[in-house]
Amino acid sequence: MQVKAISDPVHDYDTRLMYAYHMDLLSDHEQLAKLGGTPKLIGLEVPQSRAEWILPGEEYNKGSYWRVYGSELTFSINGVSHHFPIYSLISWRGEWYIVHLGPPTS
Repeated sequence: MQVKAISDPVHDYDTRLMYAYHMDLLSDHEQLAKLGGTPKLIGLEVPQSRAEWILPGEEYNKGSYWRVYGSELTFSINGVSHHFPIYSLISWRGEWYIVHLGPPTS
């Protein structure tokens, strides 16, 4: 399903969005490896005050959705809490999706 109102959304997804996601995951995995142990998910803090309703066309998208910046994933390793930032989440049709773990590169 096409959600971007741009000429080649598949190319954008494959070359920009997934590349950035991959690089963010590599960085997060490196940080986890330095901590040692097995991480246990504690939760995800989503700042409701930062949630915004995005109208069609505002971010080159075809439809409306909720967007929130600045969430934080909390996990523990060996009883010590750690955090990873989640740069942006979007929601439509009642489901939330991680869009960017770190700030977009372009």
